[in-house]
Amino acid sequence: MADFQTSVMMWGSDDAVSAFSRFRRASSTNPPGHIAMRLVADLLLAIRRDVAVPDSRATGMEILGSRLNDLKKGSAITRALEAPFPEVCKEHGWEPPFDFEEPRRARFGRRR
Repeated sequence: MADFQTSVMMWGSDDAVSAFSRFRRASSTNPPGHIAMRLVADLLLAIRRDVAVPDSRATGMEILGSRLNDLKKGSAITRALEAPFPEVCKEHGWEPPFDFEEPRRARFGRRR
């Protein structure tokens, strides 16, 4: 995990760094399973955009759906992967250890 963390922090886009940070910070609070799965999906999507397809329109459901059984439209897991994250947290009564914010897009060039 340490090698991966170092690689993300050094070479990952702002979106990947944010997604990894949210995943790690949430992991220490023992989040509900649906929350953890959503955070993994968000991280995988950010990594996918970094290393393969910057303009990817894939969804968390598409990324994790092939690995899950019994996905039905309207199920709790489907909702967790598709609904806005703040709504998912509220539905599960979970307070994240981070602020909700829109993912930042990678910036090129100098920061001002």
